[in-house]
Amino acid sequence: MSTTHAAQPLSPGLKALLFPFGHPADADDWRELPTPGRPGLGDDPGMGALLRFKSMMGQEGLSVHVARMCYDRLYAYERIACAHASANDPLRRLALELFQTYHRRDEARQLST
Repeated sequence: MSTTHAAQPLSPGLKALLFPFGHPADADDWRELPTPGRPGLGDDPGMGALLRFKSMMGQEGLSVHVARMCYDRLYAYERIACAHASANDPLRRLALELFQTYHRRDEARQLST
């Protein structure tokens, strides 16, 4: 006796958390999906940059939630501003790089709506 269970669709919030760079099933063409570190639809920051950012912020005694940086725009800008106010020069440079990436992503989203 076996039972089968139909897969339940993901809620939009859970989908954004699990697939911050887009879910493959939502793209008309897989080549249109933005990928970490590669400019594309949305120009998302690379995972390597976000992990470096988290590590450098940790050295300053500040926390960063990487997944939240991918889906919560206000949180990301707040963490970037906090890093930019740091005395740590490499952290400030990375914060500027991330700010530019997020800003380009926001502009691209505004143009597409």
